[in-house]
Amino acid sequence: MKDLIRDRKTHFAVLLLFGLMQLLLGLARQLGVIPESPSLLALLYFGVMIPTLLIAVHASATSTRSTRGPTHRRNPFQITLLMILLLLTGTQIYWGVFTSLLDAGHVYNTFPSMYGQWIPPELWVIDPLHRNFFENLVTIQWMHRLFALLILLTVLMLWVHTFLMKQRPLIIVHLVVFLLTVTLLSYTAGAFTLIYHVPAFLTLLHQISAQLMITGIGLLLGVHFSGWIEEQAQS
Repeated sequence: MKDLIRDRKTHFAVLLLFGLMQLLLGLARQLGVIPESPSLLALLYFGVMIPTLLIAVHASATSTRSTRGPTHRRNPFQITLLMILLLLTGTQIYWGVFTSLLDAGHVYNTFPSMYGQWIPPELWVIDPLHRNFFENLVTIQWMHRLFALLILLTVLMLWVHTFLMKQRPLIIVHLVVFLLTVTLLSYTAGAFTLIYHVPAFLTLLHQISAQLMITGIGLLLGVHFSGWIEEQAQS
């Protein structure tokens, strides 16, 4: 038990450290310390996010194997949703780099529609078509909105599925509620960031909530990974 408590404290301290690194990265971006390079900024963000994910998976897997009851099993549908969510979140973070660097958040400052339109007329004006994804500010912001909506819907699907499960391990319930909370926080912060023309405080809150989302996804994957280990040991 002492080893478990020590491991939990260590994992929490490391996750907190990476959270602070994300905060400092956001502040440096706001102050203009980091060069305006999409590749460099994406590398820095993923350099914080990926270790956070791996540490969260490891922390959750080791802790769950030591404390949960014998009835827990992995859930393939939830694992699929989590992997889709991880892919969407990673893509959204990468797209957020372009949104930030090109100041695409200043183009349409209404929400949820874009000045009363769901598909703005400037969406595909650049030729060839693929250039719109990296050069058209309207397309970049629209894609950022689209991925945010897909992420929110995926988390809501995960939340509904959790409460429809016949056996609901308490740790999964708590982690799914945590993930839904930080996703709603990120979505709301992103919406108000647009409405109020990208203030620094809301931008940082938006980035920190994304870090918490990655942590939540990693913790949930760790719980299911521990279930897979147990299944392999019993087979």
